[in-house]
Amino acid sequence: GSIAEPPDPAAGQPVFDYLASEIFDRRDARTQDFLMRTAFLPQMTAGTAREVSGEERAEEILAGLYRDNHFVTLRRTQPQPVYQYHPMFREFLLARVRETLHEDRRRAALRTAAAAMEATGQGEEAVALYRESRDWDEMARLIGAHAEAMLGQGRGETLAHWVEDLPPEARERHPWVEFWAAASRAQIAPREARVRYEKAFERFRALPSPDRTGMALAASGAMDAILYELDDFSLLDRWIAILDEAESRGVSYPSAAVEARVACGMVFSLTLRQPQRRDIERWIARALDRAREVPDPNLKMFVGLLCALTLMWTGLHARALELIEAMRGIAGSPGVSPFSRITLKNVEAMYYMLTADGKRCMEAAREGLELARTAGVTTWTFQLLVHAYGGALGVQDLATAAEFAAQLDAQSARAGRLDQCLYHHFRAWEAMLRKDLMRALHCERTALRMAIEAGCPYFEVLCRLALAEALAECNDERRCIAHLQQLRPVVEGIGNHHLEFTCLTTAGRIAIEHGREHPGRTALRRGLALAREYGYAHFLWWRPEAMARACAHALDAGIEVETVRHLIVRRGLVPARPPLLVEAWPWMFRVRCLGSFELLRHDAPLAAEGKAQRRPLEMLKLLIAQGGSRVPEEAVTDALWPRVEGDSAHRSFTSTLHRLRKLLGEDRAVVLHEGRVTLERRYFWVDVWAFDEVFAQIETAFRGSRGEPGA
Repeated sequence: GSIAEPPDPAAGQPVFDYLASEIFDRRDARTQDFLMRTAFLPQMTAGTAREVSGEERAEEILAGLYRDNHFVTLRRTQPQPVYQYHPMFREFLLARVRETLHEDRRRAALRTAAAAMEATGQGEEAVALYRESRDWDEMARLIGAHAEAMLGQGRGETLAHWVEDLPPEARERHPWVEFWAAASRAQIAPREARVRYEKAFERFRALPSPDRTGMALAASGAMDAILYELDDFSLLDRWIAILDEAESRGVSYPSAAVEARVACGMVFSLTLRQPQRRDIERWIARALDRAREVPDPNLKMFVGLLCALTLMWTGLHARALELIEAMRGIAGSPGVSPFSRITLKNVEAMYYMLTADGKRCMEAAREGLELARTAGVTTWTFQLLVHAYGGALGVQDLATAAEFAAQLDAQSARAGRLDQCLYHHFRAWEAMLRKDLMRALHCERTALRMAIEAGCPYFEVLCRLALAEALAECNDERRCIAHLQQLRPVVEGIGNHHLEFTCLTTAGRIAIEHGREHPGRTALRRGLALAREYGYAHFLWWRPEAMARACAHALDAGIEVETVRHLIVRRGLVPARPPLLVEAWPWMFRVRCLGSFELLRHDAPLAAEGKAQRRPLEMLKLLIAQGGSRVPEEAVTDALWPRVEGDSAHRSFTSTLHRLRKLLGEDRAVVLHEGRVTLERRYFWVDVWAFDEVFAQIETAFRGSRGEPGA
């Protein structure tokens, strides 16, 4: 074979060095100097070789070496062919350089080669040469020139290694390299990134002429890292104050991109840490306006999605959905990173969790988890699982919720304190749905501690409210009221309508159920007015039975009747004890038996005339007469088909039950279980049952007035 090809390793280095020496030593001094100077180049065109060596015969020398098979390969690329020394020949030449060139001349040659590599777009090779020449300032400059593009290409690890190779004094002189190193770590190691952003900020500020752009970007970068860390939002106070101070001085930003980043950082920082601020809406508008001017789709998505997140937590769900849909349109654009797409899925899952669309919530979360697994990006993995968990709990799918909880269990110890807060908050929610009050109290106390340590007022309110609710269920009224009193000034200060709806409806129900009817009804009236105005129909820690009781109290007092009726139908609410005496309750079916028989569906007469409907109606009347609960099949067949026996009677029963369900239009309204038939009371108001309820209340009151046992 050709000696331009790799030699047989068995031949050994001495044989190769002998051959290389023969070729090198037979050349004139100018050619030897050319070979040594160009040895620094991993590959070269004839023009690059000429520039680095100063040798006008560069192309002739390289072509001759290639023609003679002297350890040179050639790739006939366009617009110019590319030459490359065999690796072992290159090592031989570099050894000669070290032997013959003074250190200063060697480093000068390295710098010349690095500049040539940079000029031909070979940045990585140029960085390596600047590193070897110890030209730290040029290396830092080159890192800064390539950093943003490298991050866009997902090469943050390489960028971080380059910065680590710089000595501390070089990083002090060039704060931008510290900034880019922070940016390279923000999504995968946010705590490390935060520390680096802090260093970059201080170095920008310490320059003889402080770099205001760098300071602003380092501040917003630190905010981003704190968001990704989801651990201690009190750290945001410093950066909020710094950017507030810059705004008060009338700071101007060099580009729309910089201003969009800064404004976005203020949006989520104020939402999480200082939600009482009244300028959040102004920051949202500013962030979105500037992002529209930016071509980078990833920055557009980052700003849009974090603004959507803020709008969601403040209860402005319709506006949040508009932004999410706009970001979906951008997500298919070229250059959109996996992180941006995963963030979209995380925000989608959060939106559907907060609006009780469990199916879409879990779909978005699963899609996000798959994207994260494929891309190896774990920033939002815990959040995706938490949102799916909350989405399942919101629709009372406890089996699926348990599956997500099991996945969270394995990761919770490594999660930031806000993630842990949500995890324990939802654990307590699940326990309440399962009627496990002691576990709910234990988990919610942990959630509250995490919310306080994380420094997030919004979640502290949610946890105190949930803890108050659990304590109320345990009849610990004193501690319940203490938590409600603590959260009240915070809620009033925040001015978040959805949070007010959540707190007022819950606190109002608790007050009524503990004998404080007037303040309870006042709270319900205010909370349900917000539900009417903003279309609210869900909140975290939603418990259908508890909310059904709140609705029953509201209807009984004539509070927001149409809003409450709509909410009951939309969420399928019914208390454990059907509110037969609440006239305005929107029953699916009303049955009047006292006097003439009448069957209504959603308050409209049900078309039930004709011979075909006679038997189904007779079955319905019989079931009501038998009490409507667990009526044996035999009792029905004996009454309706007394002269029919065995299989024939069973077939008649089955057929008539099917026709009754078809007539009603709701299979779940009539339940057959273990040979017994039940009218599901959540669907039926029956005047006979209402009469029985009134009679029972009168009897209880009478016995109580006489002091009889059991009153």
